[in-house]
Amino acid sequence: MRSSILFAVTIVTATFWISMACPADNKDAPTPTPQEIALKDATESAQIAEAMKEFMTYEVGRIVSVGLLSTGVDGSRFGLKGRLLNGVNFIEDEPDLVDRNGAGTYSAALIAGIASNAKILPIKVLNKFGQGTVSQIVKGINFGIEEDAKILLIPGGTTTERDRALKEAIAKARQKGILLIAAAGSDRSSERHYPGAFEEVLAVGATDMWDRKEAFSNFGEWVRLFAPWVDLRSVYSGSPGNVSASSPEAAVVAGVAALVLGINPSLGAAGTEEILLSTATDISRKNPEMGVGARRVNALAAVRAARISTWLKVKQ
Repeated sequence: MRSSILFAVTIVTATFWISMACPADNKDAPTPTPQEIALKDATESAQIAEAMKEFMTYEVGRIVSVGLLSTGVDGSRFGLKGRLLNGVNFIEDEPDLVDRNGAGTYSAALIAGIASNAKILPIKVLNKFGQGTVSQIVKGINFGIEEDAKILLIPGGTTTERDRALKEAIAKARQKGILLIAAAGSDRSSERHYPGAFEEVLAVGATDMWDRKEAFSNFGEWVRLFAPWVDLRSVYSGSPGNVSASSPEAAVVAGVAALVLGINPSLGAAGTEEILLSTATDISRKNPEMGVGARRVNALAAVRAARISTWLKVKQ
């Protein structure tokens, strides 16, 4: 009961702050990089840029490790130098962490671009075609647990729930206090897709910059959060081989979650998820086909709620 009251106060206060916010003075800001421009232009509705500035103004340190289960990461691209932890490769015919697809680097750039406090843990479970097996994903989740990742971004898209090893790995990760995030999938369907539909996982659907559901995105009551689909292909010297595998909407939420945990690490997975959901913006009216309750991540509200939670000593 006390925790619920504290969170209610947190959300109400954060909402008030947002209503009083003034435009930022950027006259002395450095020239943005192409990926920063793409990120800001595509996520204005989610107030990503404002959240990043506020975090940098008030917070120092508090590194959050984000395990990225994808196609590997090219650490020489997009300002990722110094942002990677020692990862692992589970693809037998690709004996290294080199990203031959682009999807993993794409997601890593989004997470690192949003959360200056994030360290990316590359966990290669998808090959150059953006394909992988359930057993490889299970190995990746277990590696993330062993390495004490605080957030795991998991690939998703199957309608098959009954894989015991996957279900057990996800349950174990959540018991360890890891926030699990997965894209809802891109089949234009309301059918449950896994691992996003597991109760321990936060499934993320995709919206455009006007808060309308992207046509390809899955939806339904099991999709608890939406986020902008950020197109960074223009900043590549060529397009990623499998853009859909990168699930940029889920990467955006992982970045915002890293900011929240960086402000108040004691929130843990449950507290961070509650803040993300409680501060999200209702987009039901713009998406009547999705029914009541569709919500899009609000980065600034989440960051401010996390700050308030530290004052109120809200813990998981």
